[in-house]
Parts: sequence; C-alpha cells; structure tokens
Amino acid sequence: MRSLDSYIKNSVLYDSNSSRKKIIDKTLAEMVALDVQPYSIVEDRGFIKYSKIMDARYKLPSRRHLQSVLMMDLFKKTSAKLSTILEEVSSVAVTCDIWSSRANISFLTVTSHFIHEFTLKTASLATRKLLDATNHSAQNIANTLQEVLNSWGLFDKTECIVTDNASSMIKACELLKIRNIPCFAHTLNLVVQDGLNFDDDEKTMAIISKCKAIVKFFKKSTIANEKFKMAQEKFGYSLLQETPTRWNSFFYMIQRILATHDEIAVVLLSTSNAPLPFQAEEIDVLKDMEKILTVFEEVSKRISGGKYATISLIIPLTDVLIRKTHIISSDVHTEVGQKMVTVLLDSIVKRLSPYEKKTATRMATILDPRFKKIGFQHMSNAEQAAHCFENELTALMNKDSSNDTNVEPISTNKDPLFDYIGNKARSMARNTRSDAIIAKRQYLERPLSQQDVDPLLWMKVNQTDFPAIKTLMLKYFCIPATSVQSERVFSKAGQIVSDRRTRLKEENVNILLFLNQNLSLTSSETTE
Repeated sequence: MRSLDSYIKNSVLYDSNSSRKKIIDKTLAEMVALDVQPYSIVEDRGFIKYSKIMDARYKLPSRRHLQSVLMMDLFKKTSAKLSTILEEVSSVAVTCDIWSSRANISFLTVTSHFIHEFTLKTASLATRKLLDATNHSAQNIANTLQEVLNSWGLFDKTECIVTDNASSMIKACELLKIRNIPCFAHTLNLVVQDGLNFDDDEKTMAIISKCKAIVKFFKKSTIANEKFKMAQEKFGYSLLQETPTRWNSFFYMIQRILATHDEIAVVLLSTSNAPLPFQAEEIDVLKDMEKILTVFEEVSKRISGGKYATISLIIPLTDVLIRKTHIISSDVHTEVGQKMVTVLLDSIVKRLSPYEKKTATRMATILDPRFKKIGFQHMSNAEQAAHCFENELTALMNKDSSNDTNVEPISTNKDPLFDYIGNKARSMARNTRSDAIIAKRQYLERPLSQQDVDPLLWMKVNQTDFPAIKTLMLKYFCIPATSVQSERVFSKAGQIVSDRRTRLKEENVNILLFLNQNLSLTSSETTE
C-alpha cells in the first residue's frame, strides 16, 4: 500500500497555481540571478535529473517561461520594494562607470548609496546602453544618467556622484549640476603609479622590468614552475603577475618574489635560457619598495573594503599616508627607495591633498565622531570645515524654523493675567545662528569615538541630542569614498555576458544584474 501511495504522489504533478510550485519557481528564478546561471539551465540534462530526484512532482518551467515570466515577475517585485525604500530616504549618492561587454557593447552601470534604518545600503539602479550608443561624450553620459535617476525619482535627492578621473565623467557631473567626487581608489592608484614610474631613472625601470620578465618566464615554462614549487620546502607558491591597472598587483608581485627569491635563484641558475637571478642590491631595492608600499596597501584595503568606507575617511587617510611615509623614509636605505619616497610625497600633496578643500569631504570628516577637526592635516582647513558646518546647521535650522511658523503653537497658559506671555514668545524671532553655534560646540567638544565605532550607530544613539547633525550625517555619510561598487557590478557582468550568452539582450542584462545586486537588499520582500 505504501508503494502505491508513493507512486500516486510522485506521478501527479503540482498544479500550476499551487503554492508549492510557486515557491519552487520563485526560488529557481532567485538561484539563476544570485548564482549567475544561464536561462538554459532548465534544459540541462543533469539539472533536470537533479530536479526530479529532489521533487518528482515539480516540472521545470521552459526556458522562455523562466526568462519572460518568472524572472520578470521577480524583477518587478524587487523593483517595487526598492522604490519603497528609496522613497523613505532623504539623500542618495551615486557611482557610475562605463564598461564594454564581450560582445563589444558599451554599458553604463549606475549604483546608488543611501542610509536606511541607520545602515549604509547599496543598490544597483540600472545597467544600460548610453542613449546614443555611437559616442561616450559628457553630454551623452549626462543625459543617460539623468534619465536613470529620474526613473527612480532620485535626481533631486542626489547629493554627489563618485566617478573615476575620466574628464567625460567629471564634465557630465558639471552638466547635471551635481557635485562630483573623484574615486579615492583611482586617485590613490595614480599616486602609486607616479612612485613606480621614474622616467629619468633607468635603474629603477630596469629592476621593475626584471621582476616582470622573471615572473613571465615562470608562467610560460611549466618545467621551471614545477622546479620552483619543488624547491620550496613549505608552501609551493607560484609567482604573481602584475596587472597594469592595479598598483597593488605590483606590490603582491614583489612581495611574493621577496618571499621566494632564494628558490627563484636556484631554479634560474639550473635552467638553460633563463633570466639572470636578482643581485643582492636589487633585492635591497625591492625590500625598500615593499616597505614603502605596505602603508599604501593598508589604506587601499581600508578605503575599498572597509565596513564604513565613506568619504569621511579620505582626509584622515591622506594624513596617515603623509605621516607614515615620512616615518618609513628613515628606514629606507637605497637611493631608489629614497627617491620613491620623495616622488610619492609630492604626488600625495598634488593628487590627494585637494580632497581636504572639497566641501563634501570636509563636511563628512568633521561630522565623523571618530575624527572631527583632528582628522585634518592642516588646521586652517579644519577651521574652514567648522565654518561650513556652522553655516549648514544654520540653514537647516532656518528651514525648520520657517516650517514651524506655519503651525500655531498650543498655548498652555490659562491665566488671562499673563496671556501676553504666549503672544510675546510667538513674536520673538528665533536666533538660529546662535542655536547652530551652540549645537556645533556641543558636538565638537564631545570626546572622539573609538576608531572601530560605526558612525551611523553613533548617530542613532545620539540623534535626540543632535537632531540637526543627524540630518547632515544622512546627507554626507551616504557618499562612498570610491566607485568600487560599480566595478564589482562589472565583474559580475562579465559572468553574465559570458561566452555562453554574448547575444543576451540589453534588457535581460539589466534584469539579471539588478536582481543579482539587489535581492539581498530586498530579501524580506522576495522571500515571502
């Protein structure tokens, strides 16, 4: 009897309107988005077999139904949830960049950053072709970006756009009349590249070229690479190749070379047609380079992957770079190392110090309870930031005061002898400048928070004491220090527009990337 019951149960497919089938269909669509699977997975023999074993009553949807119905339904629900969240926020920041797919199609990816329920959130707004696909002009980028922001009702809420240092991106922000902050990670990369490229120093360039040549030799020769691994008693490392667009790949390359230079020498000396091994003085130069670049690597990690990597970190981290590079210079012993320190310090002043004079970065730093005025390198800039802080508080309080005059206060004075008191109180002009000065002083005189304190949690705890400052923190703390999030979308896009689906339509690219990036943000909605 149990066998018969089991047969009947497994042979009857779920009705198309059954709750069980709807849950599985929805979970399938989420899996495709989250795991970057092609729609054709429902036609793969192994997956069909797996699905039957998991639940024999469930019939996989067709590829077309998955794409046109299930994914579209999930997209609409996720979009609706995100729209509801964005309506609740007062300020957003945007990162954007242009990338090219394997099918040689250019896309503009736009991500938004905002504070919701005292947590910094990130959402992908759109991945789409430029309005005019034939050019990458600033006007074309501006028009496309404006259309994306308007579609979400965010244009007037956008406080800042963070981009790379491309002139077309900077000009696009000017056309939109929205302030632009250059990505700190991109600018930091330019600083380090300045330190690595001494056009007038043949010795330095020769050492760098030698590093690349040796790594290339081991990458091309499987025999030499196997010898290299065998020569290492503990690790079996491979050498790391430099990627020209990422300075830290050079740092990782020389770090690995220094960790294994004895084994490298053994293999090179015993292999015909191999490059010459490093000389002792070249190793000394590489050690100095590693020592100098270590602090830049620490800053790069903090600004790109930190939990609270807002623009409030940019000014303090620039100060950190200058101070620690000066300290390291006393421990650098080669001529190349000393010159590298000099070039890097000059480049920091040229490329990074200007952040200390930008309103957004100034305001974010002084509003960060971990830094306030102490985070600045120059006290004159800290005073300018404090003045800007006071002005914004005054403007905010004036606005609130103006709104309050439209509401008739309820009088609690029932004694007719003193009825003039209420009238006098209503007629007195509120001195918002004095209120702003008092609020600023109270905030700045509080002790600094610990470096591991979440500034948004601090804001949540202290919002009653500093309501106006809370509003300013919501405005400036949504701005990320880098455009890294856009690049992470590019990385995911490379998996979506893969060799298996280079002909994927623009609409489907947008849907898949949107769901991949936003499902976790709207999980309460999509998992119900």
